[in-house]
Amino acid sequence: MRKLIVACIGVACASCLYQARAADELYPADYFRSPQFRKAFLASLGVKTEVEPKLTEEEQHYLSQIEPHLADALDDSLAALLKITTPESTARFDYELGILYFRKNDLVSAEQWLTKAVTKFERFLRAHQNLGRIFYRLEKHARAVDHITKALALGQADEELYGLLGICYMATGQALSAESAFRSAVMLGPKTLDWKMGLAQAISKQGKAAEAVALFGELIQANPSRADLIGFQAMAHLANKAPLEAAKNLEVLAMMGKATPKQLSDLGDIYLNESIYALAGSAYLRSLQVKDSPASPESALRAVELLAARGAVDEVQMLASGIQDTFPQMDPALKTRMMKTQARVAIAQEKGEDAVALLKEIHAANPLDGEVIMLLADHFSKSDEKEQAVFYLERALKVPTVEAQASVKLAQAVISQSSRETDKNKRSSQLQRAIELIKRANELKPNEALARYLSDLERSLSKMRGG
Repeated sequence: MRKLIVACIGVACASCLYQARAADELYPADYFRSPQFRKAFLASLGVKTEVEPKLTEEEQHYLSQIEPHLADALDDSLAALLKITTPESTARFDYELGILYFRKNDLVSAEQWLTKAVTKFERFLRAHQNLGRIFYRLEKHARAVDHITKALALGQADEELYGLLGICYMATGQALSAESAFRSAVMLGPKTLDWKMGLAQAISKQGKAAEAVALFGELIQANPSRADLIGFQAMAHLANKAPLEAAKNLEVLAMMGKATPKQLSDLGDIYLNESIYALAGSAYLRSLQVKDSPASPESALRAVELLAARGAVDEVQMLASGIQDTFPQMDPALKTRMMKTQARVAIAQEKGEDAVALLKEIHAANPLDGEVIMLLADHFSKSDEKEQAVFYLERALKVPTVEAQASVKLAQAVISQSSRETDKNKRSSQLQRAIELIKRANELKPNEALARYLSDLERSLSKMRGG
């Protein structure tokens, strides 16, 4: 009967640990589902008088009456124990109540009763051991450490406890202590992959990237189909400042069909930073082609903008087309961002008509998009259509986000126009307009250089009128 209880507890504990595993962390999972774990848990129930409270004959009698029903009458057993347990009862009663609540997955009640047990009998090894498990599952890792280390100090040194201790140390940011715990777990359980994975993580967190790379290499050699190990070694390569080695790992994952959109996006970033734009574009595009879980449009758009900033025109067009195919109903704000990027690329390629068509489409949908208005103004200012540039700059003055910038640009356009004017009064009037625009720009965004420019214009106007 005791074995059945222990097996139930062990399986429940393992399941919770597995579910708690974070995507970017190496939390052991397989071990807590294994026969070794249940065997270790069962062994922890053996009575050791120096770490177990003694029972009176009457207490032994009560427990002997209840124990046969623990497996198939959990609620009745719990009710019976609650009825006979008092503040003066042995710590063993509190412990058994805690274990019953543990089996019911009522971790809060289990923690309360087990805490009563160790309060009454401070050297109660099994209670400390199970409190460590419970506090881990309650994500109270620091308190879990307190009870696990107490259990270890009382003599319960096994791989499961050391492994769990390593996990809790990692959760509390104590990588060096986690490394020591995982090394002990590996020593006691050299065939348990989880402890080696935890050790590699602890080493990585301390900046020992080369050692982590080597350890992951050993694990991959023994487990070549484990995609998670290959991905973790890629991260270790990046920490070791070996991006192209990381790229090899990520390409292996891609060939295995196990690369995530995030990993393919990271692969694109590596190639981008190495100025290998064709491969960067390919990786970003592949992140959109992951079956059932493509990269998010935000991530893909970020890639387009990065490629555009590097002047990778062909890759921008390829990826933009891929985004449109993958997300035909893209959010309007994201679609606008992509169209702006495409317009900038078209301007850089001197494809003015394409750029204007894109910008005008955006402007029609959102007339107050100051960035688009300024892009149109810049485009026309570089062409022979100066009047169109002034037209858009006048519109930009009505958009708060770009008013200061538009004021300066329009002032420059007015000054350029005045330099070609032969009529003195008209020139004076144009210069006065430019001064007013620069004043407004300086009010909105005070700038020392702008203030000097304003002073120069005012002196020029004064001389013109004085002459």
